[in-house]
Amino acid sequence: MTVGTIVGLLAAGHDTDEVLAAYPYLERDDISQALAYAAWRSEESHGRFELKLLIDMNLSPQWIEPLADAGIEARHWSKVGDGAAAERERFSSGRSGTGSCC
Repeated sequence: MTVGTIVGLLAAGHDTDEVLAAYPYLERDDISQALAYAAWRSEESHGRFELKLLIDMNLSPQWIEPLADAGIEARHWSKVGDGAAAERERFSSGRSGTGSCC
C-alpha cells in the first residue's frame, strides 16, 4: 500500500473507516502517518521537491480527476512508459527523461 493510494482514496471521498474496511491490514495510525508524510512532501514541493502521485494499477484512472481538483498532480500506472515493458524499464525511462513517469 502506498501513501499515494491512501491519499487518493481519501481525496476521492472515502473516509478513514471505509479505507480501513477495504484494507484490513492497515491501522488508523497508518492513515495518519500517510497524510503526515504527504503533507511534509507537499511542503517540500515549495522548495526543491515536487510531489506527484502514481496511481496504483489496481485503482481506476478515474482517480486522476478528483486528485487534480484537489491540486494534486497524479498519473495512472497505465500511462507510465511503454505498457508492454517491464516495470523497471517503465520507471527508468521516466527518470532518464526519455519517457514520462509522472
